[in-house]
Amino acid sequence: MQNLIPIGSNKPQLGSKTFGAHQAITLMEGLLTMKEDKDEEVASRLLSRVYVFVVMWSVGAFLELDDRSALQLFMRERMGEVLDLPESDPEDTIFDFFVDLKLGEWQHWAGQVEEYIYPDSYTPEYSSILVPNIDNVRTDFLINVVARQGKVRLFFPTHVSTAWQAVLLIGEPGTAKTVMIKGYMKKLNPEQYLSKSFNFSSASTPYNFQRIVEGCIDKRMGNIYGPPGGKKMTIFIDDINMPLINEWGDQITNEIVRQAMEMKGFYNLERPGEFIHITDVQYIAAMGQPGGGRNDIPARLKRQFTIFNCTLPSNTSIDKIFGEFLLFFDIFAGTITPLLDLSGLSRQFTLLLP
Repeated sequence: MQNLIPIGSNKPQLGSKTFGAHQAITLMEGLLTMKEDKDEEVASRLLSRVYVFVVMWSVGAFLELDDRSALQLFMRERMGEVLDLPESDPEDTIFDFFVDLKLGEWQHWAGQVEEYIYPDSYTPEYSSILVPNIDNVRTDFLINVVARQGKVRLFFPTHVSTAWQAVLLIGEPGTAKTVMIKGYMKKLNPEQYLSKSFNFSSASTPYNFQRIVEGCIDKRMGNIYGPPGGKKMTIFIDDINMPLINEWGDQITNEIVRQAMEMKGFYNLERPGEFIHITDVQYIAAMGQPGGGRNDIPARLKRQFTIFNCTLPSNTSIDKIFGEFLLFFDIFAGTITPLLDLSGLSRQFTLLLP
């Protein structure tokens, strides 16, 4: 199934053949810790469907809409008798379904989309508006499944800490990667979590990154550092693939990011040889699809993340977005014009724009 991602394509390549299996296990662990105790029949049905779900979002994590249809066709033709796949309409794919962890049944993501209520007390910044639709509701769920996992116990000389799972969103411009991640961070409990966001650019250096992280942490004991107040911190790196690649093919800025994630710290710039252990920090990142002047990131950094591809909005999602805005303007203008009937037409005009 990994052959569905062409080796010569611009899509980020899997770091190794085990990447899909590792991501599937991460998702499986996250989902099974969310389920409630069930009777034997429900538990068996739930596990068989969760297995299909994690295959979809591990092996199929990088796929675009057309590729998802190809994966669905492959699974139905080759494994349809073995796997418990959801029944879908011609315009849907298996990626439009999730497993209800209470009932053990397949449910369509459309049932989880809430109504967008335009605020009447202030005018929101345009770039921060996120109209709920199948695409972003699904991505938000996947981020939560992974990012809340504290998977590895780290044993320092006098301290025990938890390493939190990292998430990377990839996708073309306009797929709301940044807005979705910032929306996830806004929902974190401020009494327990801190957050920090910054962008990489072609001018970003390892020094810049280390100083930003050092500015977010305090000394706890010895050479162990962490967010102030004993809290946890989520660090969001946008455009993580932007740093320059040098003449030897290395992206040195992302090598220190990899070190910070893999070794849980970096070396002290003032006292050479002393390693700064960093605890209770989680990394989330976003990047555009490689190609057109955009870099990929090193495989050694890529393997630190659970990765999801954010596709361009489907026709259903575009109709939902236009419908919500047209409804607002209809109410604002006080007219009775059935503008919602024009949402499909608006979408067609939008798709024709260069």
